[in-house]
Amino acid sequence: MQSGKKMRVAMIKAQIIPSLIFTVFILQLISCTDADKIVSVNMPLEFVPGQVVVGFEDSVSLHSADEFIYNLGFTSDTMYFDSSFSVWVRVDSGKAIDYENIILQITGVCAAFERTYPYDDIDSTKSYLLVCFDGTVDTVFAKDRIESVPNLIVSRVLMHSKMSLINVPVGREIFWRDSLRTLSIIKWAELNYIAHIN
Repeated sequence: MQSGKKMRVAMIKAQIIPSLIFTVFILQLISCTDADKIVSVNMPLEFVPGQVVVGFEDSVSLHSADEFIYNLGFTSDTMYFDSSFSVWVRVDSGKAIDYENIILQITGVCAAFERTYPYDDIDSTKSYLLVCFDGTVDTVFAKDRIESVPNLIVSRVLMHSKMSLINVPVGREIFWRDSLRTLSIIKWAELNYIAHIN
C-alpha cells in the first residue's frame, strides 16, 4: 500500500513539474519589470507571420482541439495541452485521512494529499484534500464522483493550461485572431508577438 502511494506521488510529480516549469518560464517572460529591458512603447509591435496563439476553454479535450484546428483547415506545430487538473475537497476537520483511501479508488485520481486552508477559504472546522486527476476524466465526472461520497464537497477546481500555436495564412493573422476570439471553444487568442529586449 505504501509503495503504491509513493508511485502515485512520483507519477503526479512527473506530470505536474514540467507544467510548473513551463508556467514559471512564461510568467517570467510576461512579468519583466526592469524598465531598461522592456519593449519601447514607441516600437511597433511585431509578430511571427502566419501564427496565432490560442488558449482553449478548460473543458476542451486534446482530441477536440486537434479536430477543431483540422476542421478550420489549419495545422499546429506546437500544442501545450495538459488535461490534468486538481480539485480542493473540503472535509470535516481531522477526517481527511479517512477519505483519502476512498478518493484514491476513483477513476482518474493519481494522488491525494491532506492540506490546510487553500487560498482564501479559511475555515478552522474543515480540513482539505488536494486531489490530482490525470486527465482521463473531466471535471464534471470528478466533482460528481467525489461529492457522491457523504460529507465531501469540492470547493475549487484548478485547471492546467491548454494552448496551441495555430498556423494561419500569412497576412490574415489579425483576422484569424479576432475571429477565433468569438468562438466558444476558445478562451483567448493573440498574435505570436516578438519581444525585443534591450
